[in-house]
Amino acid sequence: MTKYACLTCCKTFSSRRWHPASGTCPDCGDEMVDAGKAFKAPRRRDKKAWAVVAELLRAGFQFHAHGIPRPTRMRDVAAWIKRVRRKPYFGRSKKQRLIDRLEDGELQL
Repeated sequence: MTKYACLTCCKTFSSRRWHPASGTCPDCGDEMVDAGKAFKAPRRRDKKAWAVVAELLRAGFQFHAHGIPRPTRMRDVAAWIKRVRRKPYFGRSKKQRLIDRLEDGELQL
């Protein structure tokens, strides 16, 4: 069951309850975004969390059970997108991922 998010009114709908062929939010009429099967929406009033979700979804990322950990703060989103698009995450050891973060300037010794 895929979940769809309306980034305008901060609501989600499942494909069982809402027909995705329409492509628009039943409440506000704006376009819905496919957020993935494992998407867990933040509270509607948590605007900072929804801003992070919106940025990730607009960049083309979805939420799946096998997905890599997503950033939770807006200041981490750009670096996360850059790192994920540049280097494959799966198949890399924890040590190598830490080295990558050091090289990207996310961590300091």
